[in-house]
Amino acid sequence: MRLPFFLISTVVLCGLLSCSKKETQIIDKLIVYVSIAPQKYFVEKIGKDLVDISVLVPPGSSPHTFEPKPSQMTRISTADILFTIGIDFEHAWIPRIRDNAKKLKIIASDMNIEKLKSTDIHDHHENNDSDSHDPTDNNGLDPHIWLSPELVKTQAYTIYNALCDTDSTHKSQYLKNLNIFLKEIDSLQLQIRSILKNCPHNDTFMIFHPAWGYFAKEFNLTEYPIEIDGKEPSPKELAQIIDFAKNNNIKTIFVQPQFSAQSANQIAHELGATVATVNDLSDKWAENLINTTKLIGTCKQ
Repeated sequence: MRLPFFLISTVVLCGLLSCSKKETQIIDKLIVYVSIAPQKYFVEKIGKDLVDISVLVPPGSSPHTFEPKPSQMTRISTADILFTIGIDFEHAWIPRIRDNAKKLKIIASDMNIEKLKSTDIHDHHENNDSDSHDPTDNNGLDPHIWLSPELVKTQAYTIYNALCDTDSTHKSQYLKNLNIFLKEIDSLQLQIRSILKNCPHNDTFMIFHPAWGYFAKEFNLTEYPIEIDGKEPSPKELAQIIDFAKNNNIKTIFVQPQFSAQSANQIAHELGATVATVNDLSDKWAENLINTTKLIGTCKQ
């Protein structure tokens, strides 16, 4: 039996409206902002397709001196969550963001983490100006906690709790994703230790900006920074650094893309060493840690 045309049209129209309604109900993503790219990696691992994530500090910019654009300030006012991590620009800008976005949840992903003192990093330098202070120093604490896989586990729990508090409907999915991520971190730690198995305990690597202190602590290495109190070394300090590098068989000087490589190049020239770039702000967090570990593990060969 043939149906009248108006009935067929009605059925088709109702079907389209039904599909449209289902599509709009499939997912309502949380709008999330993070300070730096590695945090995006962490939130994506736990939130997956339930979150839409934007990063405040763009590639190539330093989180020590970054200033948000007016367009970012406008967009973030409509977000659900902002995950901070304790880096320098946050001290000046988070109060302004809070004033501009009353409903925004601002979550400190560095909560429950005991930070290293930045001054401890420089203790091995014979710096005569003991009263000098790095203007970009985060209250005397090292903010680079995202480079320690063990500390990232703590951050992951903080992210999980914040997502669940904001979107309890998908709590079971967030928990499933969290547990998968924690297992991935366990595997990553085993890989890193395997790569470093032939390195002596507290083996030293030299780097311009002291970003890898937490990584060094977790994996029994020693980070020796060239930058002192946020400044390029003086001629006297540079000579001391070169002597140290010679005495410790340093063959590679590590630099970061956000900082000048002038001092590192000068030291490398004096030593006949190479300069290698490592990016502590890479958005490919696990891959970046493995690649950096390989460089450190072979830097004296």
